[in-house]
Amino acid sequence: MLAALLGATAWRYLPEHSDSTALVPAPPPQPAHIDDPAAWALAVAQDDDRVEVDAPSPQENPSERMAQLAAQVRSEDADVRAAALDALARMPKAQAVPILRTLLSATDSEGRQGALDALRTLAVDQGDGDGAIGDVLRLTIYDGDDAATADSAQLLLDTIQQSVVQTIERKADRRSAPKS
Repeated sequence: MLAALLGATAWRYLPEHSDSTALVPAPPPQPAHIDDPAAWALAVAQDDDRVEVDAPSPQENPSERMAQLAAQVRSEDADVRAAALDALARMPKAQAVPILRTLLSATDSEGRQGALDALRTLAVDQGDGDGAIGDVLRLTIYDGDDAATADSAQLLLDTIQQSVVQTIERKADRRSAPKS
């Protein structure tokens, strides 16, 4: 079930990043038939059929951008919704989490799963030191009306909490280790 939550992405532990979450996406495996890393990157890029969300212009107001993404995550077009969720997953956590929280309580199970995926990406990339992602997940677990979404949210919350505990333990081990 954890594999379903984490998706097909491989995960690895990075001990050198002690101030962030311990769980980070591993690079995808390189296809055996492509030995040149540049050729492999080109093959991966050409195989990527995701819809791109309009990139913000330098003059664009961040609140306007967030309003645009909030509208796009509710689009009838599944590709537009997916691209908007992907963009939210790369936005600053403080801006993205409120939209994702609303999406978790106001959409169908597919939209909820997309919001959980975006929250997972935010937690991996930006951490959850302030507990904002954990709070949204707890609300989803306790107030939600969809058991499958609540189960997925619980697994994600457990993963985040386990990562935080591992980070704290590593820091404690480093502090108690004798200096050479």
